[in-house]
Amino acid sequence: MLDRLQKDAQAQEMEPANTSATAFIGLSVVQTLVVGWVASSLSWRFEVAAACSLSGHWIGFVISQVIKSDKYFDITEDVTLFSTLIYIYFSMEGVPSIRQNIVFGLAFLWCVRLCSFVGYRVLVRGSD
Repeated sequence: MLDRLQKDAQAQEMEPANTSATAFIGLSVVQTLVVGWVASSLSWRFEVAAACSLSGHWIGFVISQVIKSDKYFDITEDVTLFSTLIYIYFSMEGVPSIRQNIVFGLAFLWCVRLCSFVGYRVLVRGSD
């Protein structure tokens, strides 16, 4: 049952086989604009974090197009997530509270777990 559920979910994913290039690029541009608008309404830190995150994704996309493989896109995404998380933590004003330290620590551990898992799948299986 779980295998069938996973296969059904994968069949619904946006990928070149079932999504037109125009639709994909359109959604990507809209997402970029919405994230930029929301971040600009919050604070300059969120603007910088959004710019870093979106830049990392677009750079990963360009690299994937140049090498004609999306093998390393998720790793690029994880490095971007690490960088953004660390930037946000160290750009906070004042000394972080215990709560902020716990949230940062848990988010950092989640990033390590995610990067390890995706990195393992890419290096061992050859794809994610």
